[in-house]
Amino acid sequence: TRLQGDWSSDVCSSDLWIVPALAVDQAGWRLGQGGGYYDRALTSPRLTPAALVAAIIFDEELVSVVPHDNNDQRVDAVVTPSDVHRLTAR
Repeated sequence: TRLQGDWSSDVCSSDLWIVPALAVDQAGWRLGQGGGYYDRALTSPRLTPAALVAAIIFDEELVSVVPHDNNDQRVDAVVTPSDVHRLTAR
């Protein structure tokens, strides 16, 4: 089964995933645009288990709590203009 869009096995086997976010909390929960595309991709059986998942956001978008549900996937790290933050592992 292929993922929605133009995903390929090369992308799914990458060691680094950079995902978009509107906000991320200290536990790594990511607020996206609500489509769930990246959350579904991050549960792909073809995703390298050791892959690092990072979001690039502004400093003020690193917040204390992001609402999440059972379908949401966490990020491992956040890159902001001022620092790189390693978060709680997935």
